[in-house]
Amino acid sequence: MTQIHNNALPNGWHETPLGKIAHVQTGPFGSQLHAYDYTEQGIPVVMPRDLINGSISVTTIARIEQTTASRLSRHYTKAGDILLARRGDIGRAALVRDTEENWICGTGCLRVRLNNQAVSKFVYMLMARTDSVKWLSDNAVGQTMLNLSAGVVSKLPLTLPPLDEQARIVAILDDADAAVRAADALIDANKRHKNAVAERLLDGTGKGLHWHSVKIGDMIAESRIPASGEHSLKRMTVKLHLEGIEPRTRQNVEAEGATVYYQRRAGQLIYGKQNLQRGAIGIVPDYLDGWTSSQDVPAFDWKPGYVPDFVLRLLSRKHFYESLERLATGTGSKRIHPETLYKISVFVPDEAEQRHIAETLSLMDEEISLLKQQRNTQAKLKQGLMHDLLNGIRRTVGATLALPSGNADDPAALPSGVPNTERAVPFAADTTMHDDTHIDQGNASVAPTRPEHSTQEVTP
Repeated sequence: MTQIHNNALPNGWHETPLGKIAHVQTGPFGSQLHAYDYTEQGIPVVMPRDLINGSISVTTIARIEQTTASRLSRHYTKAGDILLARRGDIGRAALVRDTEENWICGTGCLRVRLNNQAVSKFVYMLMARTDSVKWLSDNAVGQTMLNLSAGVVSKLPLTLPPLDEQARIVAILDDADAAVRAADALIDANKRHKNAVAERLLDGTGKGLHWHSVKIGDMIAESRIPASGEHSLKRMTVKLHLEGIEPRTRQNVEAEGATVYYQRRAGQLIYGKQNLQRGAIGIVPDYLDGWTSSQDVPAFDWKPGYVPDFVLRLLSRKHFYESLERLATGTGSKRIHPETLYKISVFVPDEAEQRHIAETLSLMDEEISLLKQQRNTQAKLKQGLMHDLLNGIRRTVGATLALPSGNADDPAALPSGVPNTERAVPFAADTTMHDDTHIDQGNASVAPTRPEHSTQEVTP
């Protein structure tokens, strides 16, 4: 239930069913909108499948002609409406933006239109919470597929602060979202830059005497050491899209002894025969040393004169491994066998240049990894801040923008939903946050103003 989980509501907050602050309406039924009404161009009709991560995706959105839309005008969308799936995947929802006005709330969706007693984005945040989704699922009907009615959704219990505080909370969390998006954009920019640099450094055509053509088989040799004893039960797999190597869960249907497994060593090159063209390639990490894989996931030792990190980067270029699909052979699931891979020629420099290129790209990877850590810390801070603000644990005071100061050594500087184990990355350097406490002058002790529900104020 989306309400404050404590004995006393924060000052000024109140509980209300959604229907008291909004009108909930079901989308058109099948008798109103038929399959033959849909067209290639026209007015978008929003279905549950189009509700993705809080937004409306137009990738596969259906459309109808304007005349049909006019007939269904009572289902038009308006900026600030909340659309949610009423059947199947309960919890899918999106907030309608200005550019999405006068679209149609489609079959399978419900439209929630707020009155002037609530801020639509604040209510959307409440409805997107896990406890709200659980309440909706628990109150939906249906055995094979859950269904929600407008009546049920109207009864969803909410706990709301005063209207101005709702607006301030939305502004604060919008700033937090913007910080995370900025971090994502910076990561993407660094990835693009690194990929461009890698392509230039790894393309050996026309680079002179230091580079020469060599067959892959001259750089690696397949390892086939049969696994025995307990080692044969520790199995690994290669993830797609260059996502690395990981332990593989043993399936119950596997007949012991039916497949031969081979022991792998840390530092070996390894790939999946059936999925090399989809980026199933990597180097066995230290923690999987001694684990096993079958012949379908072969591993290779390195021959002298070749730097593993350089060669892996050479073979991990997307245009390179995707081009290998044409070399896959066999009936059913096609495979790229080592003998085929061995025959492919690539350009490589001398060992010193290989090492230099690998180190340069590794430094860029480390920078991207650091940015990802900082971004994840920002996202965790935002989630913790959202938890505190939506529950009234932290209160907004005065003008808006108030976010964590970034001092992870000070527990009071972190939202209660974030463990004090991460170095905070500040959203706004001039922001402070403090407990809603008072000083007892008699004994100079600090005591909560409200024992049952201590809050913190967010101030600029």
